[in-house]
Amino acid sequence: MDRGRGTTEPLNQASEPGTPGTRNPGTDEVLAQSLLQARTMAGVRDHTQLDAWKLSDQLRSEIYRLTRLRAFRTAPDLARQVTNAAESACANIAEGFSRYLPNDFARFLRISRGSLSEVVEHLTAGTRRELLTELEIAPALSLARRARGASTRLIRYLESATAPGRD
Repeated sequence: MDRGRGTTEPLNQASEPGTPGTRNPGTDEVLAQSLLQARTMAGVRDHTQLDAWKLSDQLRSEIYRLTRLRAFRTAPDLARQVTNAAESACANIAEGFSRYLPNDFARFLRISRGSLSEVVEHLTAGTRRELLTELEIAPALSLARRARGASTRLIRYLESATAPGRD
């Protein structure tokens, strides 16, 4: 089953473990639908499943790569600031996810968005100081902006959500 596109190809090709290639069409489709429904109904179980965190994590890795470049050796303060901002974005999403109330989580996402904007600002400063080129920072800027957008969409969802037990 292609989990992201809603096709009906069976999730499990074998009806029993150890019998590759055999199929039980009725059971396979029911199992696939059950798993898809359970995943949707259960929601996200860990912050690492959130698009906002995934994009922020990719950004963090890109920042680590950029700050290892020779140019950043002459600007250790800027390297530290941009690294701290990228790490903060991930950490605030993780901390917010662990909060019980949707509004608490949304507050931490707003802090994360601020950190993502800080990354953009520090990278821009790096180009102004001629440490990096626009081409070198383009992937990181794209990731930061996409992570901000994902965070904004999640904030909008959380603002419309009802806290558990408060119907």
